[in-house]
Amino acid sequence: MSMQAKTTSPVESMNEVTKHGPHAVNSNMNLSKSIETMAVGADARLSDYSKELMRELGTSLRASRAPTKDVVHRKTQYLMDQNWDKSSSHKYAQISEEQWLCWNFYLKKDQRKFPWTTQAKFHRVWTISIVRKYNQIFAKCGDCYHVENGHPCSCFYGIFRIMDASMVNIQHLKTYTAHYGRKMELGAALHVT
Repeated sequence: MSMQAKTTSPVESMNEVTKHGPHAVNSNMNLSKSIETMAVGADARLSDYSKELMRELGTSLRASRAPTKDVVHRKTQYLMDQNWDKSSSHKYAQISEEQWLCWNFYLKKDQRKFPWTTQAKFHRVWTISIVRKYNQIFAKCGDCYHVENGHPCSCFYGIFRIMDASMVNIQHLKTYTAHYGRKMELGAALHVT
C-alpha cells in the first residue's frame, strides 16, 4: 500500500530482514529451523505494525492545520499539505463550465537581457474536468496524481480550495490500516469497501 512502490522495493526490504534482522536465517540452519525462524519474524513484524497503527489512531498531527489531520495518516497528510501549499504558485483558467487548465510558470534565471529573462516556460499544462459517475461528481486531473497516490494533486486544491477526508482513498485513513481484516464488524465492512 505504499505510494508508487515498485516490485523490487518490498522484495529487497524482506531480503534485508531475512538475512540481517533479529530473526535472521543463515546457512547453518536446517530447513525446518529456517522456516520456523522466518514465521516467528513475520509474526513479530505484523504484531509491531499492528501496535503502531493502533497507537497512531490516538495521535493528533500538530504540525498541520488541515481539517483531515486527525483521520489521515501522517505521511499522506504531509503530502496533502505540501500540495495545498504548491497550489498557490499555479495559474488556473476556466475554459468551460466544467473544465479548467492548470499550469506553473518556471522562470529561467540566466545572463541574457530583457525580455528573455522574464519569458515563462510551459513545462506542463493539465486539464481538470468534472466527471459524473454513479450519481456522484468527481474532479479528474490530467496528471493522474490521484490515481497513482490516492489523494488530490495541487491543481485540485488550487481550483476548489477544500480538503476533506472523502477525497482520500480509504487506504490512507488511520482506521483502515488499524482495523482492516480484523474479526469485528468494522473490519468486515472495511474489507467489503
